Amino acid sequence: MNPCKSLVAVAAISTLMSVSAPAQAFSFAGATSNTDGSFSFANTTNVQFDFFASHGAYQSDFNVYDSSKKFVTTLFTELQAKDPGSSNKNDAKGTCPLSVQPCQTTFTFAKGVSYFLGLTAKGAKTVYTDSAETSFNFVSGSETFDYYTNFKGNGSDLSQRTKKTITAAPGTTLIAVNDSWKGDRDYNDFIVTAESVPEPGTIGALLGVGALGFMGRRRKAGAAEKA
Repeated sequence: MNPCKSLVAVAAISTLMSVSAPAQAFSFAGATSNTDGSFSFANTTNVQFDFFASHGAYQSDFNVYDSSKKFVTTLFTELQAKDPGSSNKNDAKGTCPLSVQPCQTTFTFAKGVSYFLGLTAKGAKTVYTDSAETSFNFVSGSETFDYYTNFKGNGSDLSQRTKKTITAAPGTTLIAVNDSWKGDRDYNDFIVTAESVPEPGTIGALLGVGALGFMGRRRKAGAAEKA
């Protein structure tokens, strides 16, 4: 899925003076959120992740961890902390493929296994989808999410900062992360979308069933014409 189609970002000037802490939730199709902040699937599930943007000064990786927070795989890697020429004006923006690769990736979550997502950065603490943290914000498809760029001074003061509203596409989950530096609480340090997708073999089988059904209708139609 093209992330540009998945998300719609609209910039506006905001004078709001506070940011409410996001609720911990998880809305991948078929996923169950566990009390420790990990998640699992009742069935083996392929999840497609699309990178949208990063706005953190750290050079980070977006990873999958097991139930003991042991590294499993990297979904996205920042080759550099921000795009060349990027600054506070766009809050150290990183784009794909210039600063982040790949633009899209798929990971298969095993049936009944608990996982964490985590954002790790050079010289900084890793943040996880942990019930004790408030670093991850999950937004269900068709819901909106606000974040702020152009950070200046006190993170609780949003005056003279740019507010952006993102709407996740239906059927997707928007994941917005605030890295280990809590001074801004902007939840834009790493933003991706995720959606469960069928296995390639399943798609082929469905297409095959559809083709057989179409051929059957054609044969019935032909027999009727001859009659």
